Amino acid sequence: MYALQLTAGRCPLTFGTDRWSEERITLDLLCERSPTLTERREATDFHAEVRDTKPYRATDQVFDVRNVLHSLAHTAIVIVHMQRDIVEPEGAFGAFFAQQATERDIVPAIKQLAADGRTAGATIVYLRIAWQPGYPDLVANSPLLNMVKDMGCLIDGTAGADIVSDLSPHTADLVITHTRPGGFTASTLDTVLRSRGITTLAFAGVATNASVEGTARQASDLGYHTLVVEDACSAADPSAHTSSVESLRLLTDIVQAHDLTNGLSDEVHA
Repeated sequence: MYALQLTAGRCPLTFGTDRWSEERITLDLLCERSPTLTERREATDFHAEVRDTKPYRATDQVFDVRNVLHSLAHTAIVIVHMQRDIVEPEGAFGAFFAQQATERDIVPAIKQLAADGRTAGATIVYLRIAWQPGYPDLVANSPLLNMVKDMGCLIDGTAGADIVSDLSPHTADLVITHTRPGGFTASTLDTVLRSRGITTLAFAGVATNASVEGTARQASDLGYHTLVVEDACSAADPSAHTSSVESLRLLTDIVQAHDLTNGLSDEVHA
C-alpha cells in the first residue's frame, strides 16, 4: 500500500492504491468540512490518472511451472466438461460455448496437454457432468441447472453426455461423473486423488467462469496446489473468460499450455 496526498487549504485529500486490489484505487477525504468544487475536480482528475495506469498483476512476477511440479506422480491434469452437449455446435449448450471453444482452439490444446501429461507420467482426469434419466439426482437450484432440465440434456448414457471424440479418455485415465457444477461436490474426486497421492492439479476445459473456476476454487480450499491452464479453457464470451482468470490469480497459478508441457518434459529428463 502506498499513499499520495494533495493538500488544499486545511483539507488534505489522501489517495491510497493497493497494488493487489482489483479496485486499484480508494479515496479518503480526511477533513471536517465538505471539499470545494476545485478540490473535487482535483480528486476526480487524480482518480482518472491512476485508473488509467497499468495495474499490477500477479503475472508481473516471474513464474516457473517447474517449481510446482515437484513430482509427476503427484500431478493430475483435470479436464473439465469437454462433452458433446456442451462444446459441440449441435449440442444443447453449443449456442453458448461452442464458438469460443473453437475460436480459442482448446480441443487441440487439451489433446496435446493430455498426451504430454501421459508421456510424463501425470494422471489424466476427466470430469463429466451428467444425470440419470428423469433427473432424480438433479437439484435445480440455479438458472444453469434449470436450463439443463428444460433442455433435457446431459443424460447419462446418451451421446450428448459423452466426452468429445477428439479427447476420448485412454484406458489409464480417470473419468469422474458428478452432478454439481463444482467437481468435488458429492463426487469421488477428492477421495480418488488422495488415494493416488495427488497434490498438484492443473485445470483445463469449459466453462472458465463456471465449473473450471468453481472446481479450481474447491481444489485450492482443499489444499491442492492449483493451476489453471489459461489457453486451454474457454467460456461463453471472452470477457467472462478474462474476468474469471483475473479473479483466480490470487488462489491459483495461471499458466499457458506450452509452459506446462515444457515443465512436464523438463521433469521427465531431470
